[in-house]
Amino acid sequence: MKGIRLVVLATVLSLFMAALSWFTAVFSTTHELERRLGRILPPAVDQALINGDDRDAAMEHIRRRLEQYLNPLPSATGWAAAECAVSVDYLGTAADSASDHADFDIRWRHQNQPLQASLSLHCSPRALPLALRGLGLGVLTLAALLWLPAPLTRKQRFWRQKLMEEGLPRRQAARLVAPLRSGFNAAQAHLLETLVKEVDRPFETLRDWALMPQSADLPANRHAAFLLALRRLDYDPVAAHASARSEDHLHVDLANGQVRVRGIAIPLPRTPLLYYAWYALRRRDGDGWLLNPPSNRPDREQGEQLARFMQTQQGHPKAINDLLDHGLRAKTLDQNRNRIKEELVAVLGEALAAPYLFVSERHGAQARSRYRLTLPPTAVTVDLISTTDAEPA
Repeated sequence: MKGIRLVVLATVLSLFMAALSWFTAVFSTTHELERRLGRILPPAVDQALINGDDRDAAMEHIRRRLEQYLNPLPSATGWAAAECAVSVDYLGTAADSASDHADFDIRWRHQNQPLQASLSLHCSPRALPLALRGLGLGVLTLAALLWLPAPLTRKQRFWRQKLMEEGLPRRQAARLVAPLRSGFNAAQAHLLETLVKEVDRPFETLRDWALMPQSADLPANRHAAFLLALRRLDYDPVAAHASARSEDHLHVDLANGQVRVRGIAIPLPRTPLLYYAWYALRRRDGDGWLLNPPSNRPDREQGEQLARFMQTQQGHPKAINDLLDHGLRAKTLDQNRNRIKEELVAVLGEALAAPYLFVSERHGAQARSRYRLTLPPTAVTVDLISTTDAEPA
């Protein structure tokens, strides 16, 4: 397919070059003829008219001799693209109507009388020389187009200038931005700008990441997720793209002491992790709401349930004993939710952590706060260490 396109392009260029050569030959011949005759014809006619009794006869004689002298007319371009003949349409006293159909006029004064010579050029192309010249020029033009570097696009000029401002030689900068042409769309351009600002890697590496097919339609609101995944997934751009495009999902892995968000592992201290798992199980299996006990009256029933859950999931004895001795307190719930938020925000940042945190509302006659995970039940999974008596009621 590419070969056919090249043949068609070479043919079009050859035809264009042949036509251009033809018009150039005719124009050059006309211009050169006018220039030369303008220099030699007036003094020659003036000399011939000295002491001439019959001026009209003299003019006619000069006209015929001039046509004989000019024909056949050699090409002014030095090659025979056209065969041209000259006709002297008029030679005599200047008159506007005399040059209506002529290609050019030569005017001068003789003994205070205006004289005029009107000439026409009649050319016909010589097919073989014209075709060979058009073919040669067309092929050379096509070769030049294929060999010479294409002009830089606006985006390429922008990045070349940025690289040169950083100290790179012009030629090296041009080489680095050369791939930023075919298929480099607005989404990739925005991603490249973000990568250059945020990631300490060579421009060539960042450029290649931006040029990946996965980057072509990555929404701008997913760029932050892509950057996060790059940093947390050993700068693997394929894995980072998969993470950035994934939907929000929380996976609590109690055996490994971590949660996984968009494929990114986030270790949590054991006690906040178990509280997080407890909220996650309630959200996975129901509406997820957990009402804070009154500040002056801990919830002993909930405390015992949570303590039993922690015992099956390798919870710290101190946290378990505190629940058994004192019950579930509002202060303890608040502290662990805040610790979970701190750990997630430290890794994900405020915006990316938000879907994995808690929402709250006032509930009941006493307007106490209750909390649950923001995610829907289908976006929550929990891996327990043991299923025996592990899930609290």
